[in-house]
Amino acid sequence: MKNTIKIVFFCLFTVFLLHEISSESVGRNSKNLCRQALASFGRGERETSLKYLKEALKQDPGCYYAYSIMGDIYYSMGKLEESKSSYKKALKLNCEYLPALKGLSIIFSKQKDCNAAIKQCESILKLQPDHSGTYIILGDCYLRMDMYDKAAATYQKGIRYNSKNPKFFYNFALACFRLKNFESAFIYAHKAISLKPDYPQAYYLAGSVKFEERDYSCAQKYLALAIKHKPDYADAYLVLGRIHIEMNEPDKGLLLFAKASQIDPSNPIIYYEQGVIHYKNKNYASAREYFEKSLKFNGEFAPAHWKLAKTYIALGENEKAQNEYDILKKMNNVFADDLES
Repeated sequence: MKNTIKIVFFCLFTVFLLHEISSESVGRNSKNLCRQALASFGRGERETSLKYLKEALKQDPGCYYAYSIMGDIYYSMGKLEESKSSYKKALKLNCEYLPALKGLSIIFSKQKDCNAAIKQCESILKLQPDHSGTYIILGDCYLRMDMYDKAAATYQKGIRYNSKNPKFFYNFALACFRLKNFESAFIYAHKAISLKPDYPQAYYLAGSVKFEERDYSCAQKYLALAIKHKPDYADAYLVLGRIHIEMNEPDKGLLLFAKASQIDPSNPIIYYEQGVIHYKNKNYASAREYFEKSLKFNGEFAPAHWKLAKTYIALGENEKAQNEYDILKKMNNVFADDLES
């Protein structure tokens, strides 16, 4: 199914390509081979399509369309390095060729090479300022880089060109949430829901906003809707567990954390939350187990190092506590200062 979606996505370029190929004098044979490649690609015959394109490039080494289509095909096959190389070859021949620029921006974003993706997005928007999809990629890169102001501004620009896409409103709401602008986050999460009533992430975000505002009853309603539309939503169970902890119902909280860990067994935050409960109950042996498990999945999770150090101190394991302190010091983390006091 995922590969089919990828093929459909990249075939959106084909109408543009067919028009452009017919208007360029790239050589009659190579042009026909590109047409046949596109037709084969549309039918899902990717290997056949690649054969046509390789033949087209033999006949016309400057046929950048062929390289770009090749990039689309390799992407649909999950061969990202081959896809990237093909797009770069197309752009070497025509540095303003939009389909190759767009394809390359998607790959860089997927590989979390944010600086490279941003550079591609900026090139695209100079040539096509109304390309809404590029604003999503650009905004997502800023989110990953914790540049929430830039992310929010980018999504707002994208909304001007496509006000019917719920992802824009959800992403904008997420940026607002990270900026602790909870009022705007809730408004735009709701806008996303109005456009897509089965949007679990938007319900989860609305619930998270209400949790931060300590409106636990309202938060529970939204989180329940998130789970209704996505029954295996581990993060929603995690926040529901936190709500019960805040409501002084630790047993219910632990049950929800356990449910979350069954769904997402490699999530360090879930084990950390479980450890915190055991630590508060002075069940230090169990707390140590959960904090150590949290760090197994994320060795740079500072709060877990801090709590684990506290737990070791409570257990009289001072040498191990010192080791956790040293780790926090190397990380230059404020938690180390707390241990010094």
